Amino acid sequence: MLKTERPAAAIQINLAAIFVSMELSRSTWLITAVLPGNGEKMSKYPIATGNIAGLFDLFSKLRERSRAKTGQSYTIITIQEAGLDGFWIHRGSRERGHREPRCGPGVDRHATLSSACEN
Repeated sequence: MLKTERPAAAIQINLAAIFVSMELSRSTWLITAVLPGNGEKMSKYPIATGNIAGLFDLFSKLRERSRAKTGQSYTIITIQEAGLDGFWIHRGSRERGHREPRCGPGVDRHATLSSACEN
């Protein structure tokens, strides 16, 4: 049996971006985020549907929180449903320099993200 100085971690998390997912409904947008320097903890934020200014304000706060914890600035990578408000959020995100893969509604669930989405 191989002995090591420290136990090996099953999963190593080294996030180099802020990952945001958005569930867009007709009454509330549910935003979840995983931040560098915050371990595996996923935070949830409800935002009123259509409040795009509030959404981008949240993005700014997430960036500042990550910078305060790590001393570095990170890009935001978002993913959301197509349809409803997804198109306008996508356009606003791209204008602000956020990256987001765009996935179509007919995507094969077993396909890889890179083959199913545009980057």
